[in-house]
Amino acid sequence: MKPKQLTLSAFGPFAGATTVDFERLGGRGLFLITGDTGAGKTTLFDGVAFALYGAASGGGDRRDPSAFRSHFADPKTETYAELTFEHRGRTYTVRRNPTYVREGFKTPRTHDAGMTCIETGQVWAGAREVTAAVTELLGLDERQFRQTMMIAQGDFLRILHARSDERERIFEEIFGTQLYARIADEVTARWKAARDERQALLTGYEQLFGAMQLDGEDSEDAAVLAFQSAPDRAAEAAEALGGRCETDDARLKALDEALERAAAARSQAQERLSTGRMVNDGLDRLAAAEAGLAAEEARSPEIARLDEQRRAAERARTVSRLEDAALRLAAELEARRRSLAESRSRLNAEAQSCARAEGALEIAVAEWAKLPEMRVRAEGLRRAADDLGRLSGMVDQTRAAYVSHKRTRQEAERARAEYERVLDAFMRSQAGLLAKSLEDGAPCPVCGSVHHPKPCPMPPEAAAQEDVEAAQRRQKQTADAEQRQAEECLRLKTASLELCKGIGQALGREVEISDAAGEAERARAEWQSVNERMKAIEEAYRRTESEANRARKRHAAAQSACETLSGQCEKAEEQLRTAQDEWRQALAEQGFADEGEYRAARRDDAEIGRMQSAVAGHAQRLENLRANASELRGRWSGRERVALDDAAQALEACDARCRGLQAERQRLATRAEVNRNALRRLKRAAQALERAQAEFGMMDNLYRTLTGQLPGAGRLTFETYILQYYFRRVVAEANKRLARMSAGRFYLHCQEEPSKKNVRSGLGLDVYDAYTNLKRDVKTLSGGESFIASLSLALGFADVVQAASGGVRLDAMFIDEGFGTLDEETLMRAMNALIQLSEGDRLVGVISHVAQLRELIDRKIVVTRTQSGSRVSIPGVCGEI
Repeated sequence: MKPKQLTLSAFGPFAGATTVDFERLGGRGLFLITGDTGAGKTTLFDGVAFALYGAASGGGDRRDPSAFRSHFADPKTETYAELTFEHRGRTYTVRRNPTYVREGFKTPRTHDAGMTCIETGQVWAGAREVTAAVTELLGLDERQFRQTMMIAQGDFLRILHARSDERERIFEEIFGTQLYARIADEVTARWKAARDERQALLTGYEQLFGAMQLDGEDSEDAAVLAFQSAPDRAAEAAEALGGRCETDDARLKALDEALERAAAARSQAQERLSTGRMVNDGLDRLAAAEAGLAAEEARSPEIARLDEQRRAAERARTVSRLEDAALRLAAELEARRRSLAESRSRLNAEAQSCARAEGALEIAVAEWAKLPEMRVRAEGLRRAADDLGRLSGMVDQTRAAYVSHKRTRQEAERARAEYERVLDAFMRSQAGLLAKSLEDGAPCPVCGSVHHPKPCPMPPEAAAQEDVEAAQRRQKQTADAEQRQAEECLRLKTASLELCKGIGQALGREVEISDAAGEAERARAEWQSVNERMKAIEEAYRRTESEANRARKRHAAAQSACETLSGQCEKAEEQLRTAQDEWRQALAEQGFADEGEYRAARRDDAEIGRMQSAVAGHAQRLENLRANASELRGRWSGRERVALDDAAQALEACDARCRGLQAERQRLATRAEVNRNALRRLKRAAQALERAQAEFGMMDNLYRTLTGQLPGAGRLTFETYILQYYFRRVVAEANKRLARMSAGRFYLHCQEEPSKKNVRSGLGLDVYDAYTNLKRDVKTLSGGESFIASLSLALGFADVVQAASGGVRLDAMFIDEGFGTLDEETLMRAMNALIQLSEGDRLVGVISHVAQLRELIDRKIVVTRTQSGSRVSIPGVCGEI
């Protein structure tokens, strides 16, 4: 990936759109980014990294992308970073904006991005899709990009000085070796599962003997129990338990035959007892049926009287229905009369309410007519307030212009005085110069005399023609600038007066320019007051109109209700008269002599139902009792009772014999079933134990190998082994450059650390000093030595990560700061290493404040800090950006 052009808008210290054209630097070789402290040099790196991956050049820990919004930017200016880069013969443009809130806007801009391939026209949209596309295109994720192409401040000094366990975590992040840790974790999990399964099977084997029903006294039981503590002989234990089960099956067969004979004897005794009980029960039921029939026949006269009362109550019920209808109609008529009275009262109240609402609406309509004039006034106040705000700004501009004009006029006066002084010195020096050329006997070019008794001496101050011309140009420049600023002051003052005059016409009163801010506040307050008054009028009109409409509807509804209820009352009176006539006619038709006889015969429906049920029940019971007594006489009349004690004793003896045999069989069957189940489980356990032992043996060996627990071997995990491989490659690549930058004095050396239980080790780092022929801790290096060591380590990282990422070619690299700690000789060697790094078609950018680098590196990007935001320029290549 090689950058071609970077544009930052409202980004960091850059207020507007700032573009850096990397192609003007030649597209390859070494270039320097220099400028004021805090001007935004690192922000250029941040812009490249953010456009590609949505993160700062030092990662999210150094700077949150949401803080990229420039404090110098205008609220309407959009914040974004746009990068055009070349990769594998194609050109891509990616543009990305962070999440930020612009001043005066409530809705934040969310993180978004888009990328386009210039040659193919392919487009990627959305922050996630663009990041994924960049990662796939470059073959580097954001973390690898920072470690290979964009080396931020302090990143590799942290790696240089880290402890072994800290360095291991850093390498794990950079090279993504978590896969090997996950492999070891997976093997550990499977080892634990195999161990737990084996232990569970051993525990289950022991528990199987507790589940068997063995007493140990029988020789067969003792033969089975002998294998309880020998799980490796589970198959033999199963064979012994099978013999025990076969013996129990033979005993069960003999018990089944004895039970069959006992059951036949019990059936005969049961038959004799059941027959005797049936005869005695039949005789008892016959006696009970005859007694019940006699009692029911004795209740017949009482039931006849009850039936007569029931018929009279049914006739009265027919009359009562008509009476109830008349009473209901009378109650309904009374309720309707009360409702009519209430409705007439509501009609009067609604008429008064409607009149009040109509009056309020007339007042609101009159106020509504004033709105057009008030809107015109409000618009004039709003424009006047805006113009007053502009006038206040113009007052500040005018004041600043007069101050600047005064300063420029002073500079012009100083330039004019300087020009006169230099001209005077030049004129006075001309005589001295002429006198120096005079010789005795030679004529003077001025007077012609050949004698020169008193030649003019040179004045103490002399000036050349070039000094006079320079002072003259300075005088003209300052005079022109003073004239332009005077014209600008006049223009601003005239514009302020014109604007003030227009504001006074809009407000209807004179306005002082000096009181523009106060007048603006008063205009806004009056505009707000007029707006609030218009809003109140509109709300009052809508409210009163709505209330009037509701009052009209309520009045119409009340009037309609009165008319409806009046008609209902007339109809109810007619229905009541008809119902009363029908009730009196039914009283005579049902045979009642008067109203008293009718009321004495009335019963409620529940009582009539009970009377009818009693009559019908008596008839049904008589029929059932007579039929039952007749049937029992036919079956049991003439039979004699049977003595049941002898038959019951014989049955009890048979039952006792059967229970004894059944209990013995149940006990033996339970034991046989339990032992057969145990036998099946024991056979499965024997097979499972054999498999589990083999699986555990294999997993135990693999687990101890990957976790460094093999007897006699060092404690080195699989992931640490892989990390050591990468670590040694990085150190080897780093030493190639460190040897050149230190003139062969320093070499990084991988420590041979002893294994420590439960401590991550194996990535210790020393430095070998060729001057002392000794190794020492890298933390003992000085600041400059630490920088070149960390820079070498960074470049070594870049080489190894590049190779580990599928041979990704690094067409550009950016290095941020650190050169200020180097002496002149070491700086030169570091520069040579960077120049070698940039050989070919690679572009290498360096951020530094070091003055010597500004002299050594011709191609530069200069970042300048100003009060309105930073600016970028490329001296000798392009003008200010």
